Amino acid sequence: MALSTARQRGRPRHERVDYDQTHPRFKEKHRIVRREGHHTLPNFIGRYFPARDHPNPSSFYCTSMLMLLKPWRSLATDLKESSDTWQSAFN
Repeated sequence: MALSTARQRGRPRHERVDYDQTHPRFKEKHRIVRREGHHTLPNFIGRYFPARDHPNPSSFYCTSMLMLLKPWRSLATDLKESSDTWQSAFN
């Protein structure tokens, strides 16, 4: 049976997206784009994930949230301006 007409078992494969060519391992790695309705929860290993239960959030909390939720390529330039604090970048 030819590959193009062969039936695949299981679920359809998720879409793959290549990393930027400036990434050191762009030829080896790719990202997986999950379909609508796919529910994946991150599993944080190691130190606890900070909670925002204080009116003035800590820089650790703000940094963690920005790293998790804001698209970035370089920590030094994409998450905040050099003159900003982590709190002002988060707000």
